[in-house]
Amino acid sequence: MANRTIIAGLCVLLCLATVSTGCKKGCGTCRSYGSSNTSYLQPYSSQVCYNNFCSCPNGLEGDSCQIYSINKYILPSSTWQVTDACSGSPTYYVSISTSATYPYTVIYINGLFNLGTYVEADLASSPNNTSTTLNIPSQTIAGNTFYGSGIYSVNGSVGKVTLNIDYTNSSGLEFPCTVYLYQQ
Repeated sequence: MANRTIIAGLCVLLCLATVSTGCKKGCGTCRSYGSSNTSYLQPYSSQVCYNNFCSCPNGLEGDSCQIYSINKYILPSSTWQVTDACSGSPTYYVSISTSATYPYTVIYINGLFNLGTYVEADLASSPNNTSTTLNIPSQTIAGNTFYGSGIYSVNGSVGKVTLNIDYTNSSGLEFPCTVYLYQQ
């Protein structure tokens, strides 16, 4: 009887040690996700356990970092309607594409500000794995310089991106600008 009690106690301690050292988020466990698509050269991602919660690397989100952030920008459509006060064209359309070099962490907003080229935006996963921030590094296109950040949200059933841009036009006039993108 004493042996059964000791064995049962050791089993309980072993189970507790296993659970306390694992990285858990709700009912899920941090896992390694990645692409089997070799054309993207994306290494399998691993999560970091922080206070018993998964912390996703940039480009991944979700309870167990199982969701590629890029998907919400290109699926179901990569076409977005834009409203802005910076370009002089209040409503126009852009497309969002991925970077061939960094397909899960960098997007290109093609046609933003009606400049005829793309604007780079870097995806940064939030600490709580529920959203992704867009960081727009300083860029100069056709004499216009801008940088800023943005956030993805859902407006009804439509994806929405709100960008807060510091914009300097080709005449040297500097002003803040808010740009709204609505997925089509």
